Amino acid sequence: MSAGGTLAAMYISLKNNKSLRLQRKKYFDKDRCGVKSDIDKPKPYKHLTDSELADVRDELREKNKVENLKKVSALIIALVLTAILIYITVTYFDFTSTMRL
Repeated sequence: MSAGGTLAAMYISLKNNKSLRLQRKKYFDKDRCGVKSDIDKPKPYKHLTDSELADVRDELREKNKVENLKKVSALIIALVLTAILIYITVTYFDFTSTMRL
């Protein structure tokens, strides 16, 4: 066997990796006392009455409508520009001379 040296090196590498992996701490075993979550924060709308909650809900709906309108208009503009570029490319460039059948 002429590959004895490479096989031995591969075996040693795998053995070293395994021993390093066993010494590592797992992610979930670590002490995570510095991490804060959103659960501890107070709810911003907890003290509002039903009518105030309805007003906030309406404001959020209006904001979402405006955002969705912006997204849809940007998509339509992008599609129109893409169609124009494809039309110009097909109309003014000759692709038949480079094709070989």
